[in-house]
Amino acid sequence: MHVTIKFRGLEHTLKRVERLSIVLKTLNYSVKGFVDDTLKKIKDEVPKDSGDYSKNWNVNNPPKSAGNLAFITFSNDLVYARPLEYGVTPGEKPWPSVGPKTVQYEGKIYSSQAPGGTAEPVINKSLDEFSSLLEKIVTDIF
Repeated sequence: MHVTIKFRGLEHTLKRVERLSIVLKTLNYSVKGFVDDTLKKIKDEVPKDSGDYSKNWNVNNPPKSAGNLAFITFSNDLVYARPLEYGVTPGEKPWPSVGPKTVQYEGKIYSSQAPGGTAEPVINKSLDEFSSLLEKIVTDIF
């Protein structure tokens, strides 16, 4: 017995695959743009008493073998980066209590320049914008 299967619309599917290939290449460049833009926004928007905190933000890109979207880490190795980003519980160093340059926000003490964190809100906003862009690209292709 011989079975023949006819594919209808294969040409249309191949065109969609070609477009997807172009999108994936574009996405590769878009991810780099997202990372570069987000790092710049972090450096522009975080508190700048001495400027050290903003200058010390870095991005660690994943190795190519891990995939371009696998892990992208924004980091700052200064000792006071963690309290600036996540605040401290009252009684802990470096701000055991609210002072002239600090505020209490959601049960923690933060720098008055950045209640609720510094870089994380910037990253989340950038991710939302990037997600909207990706949704538009996918919608336009398919």
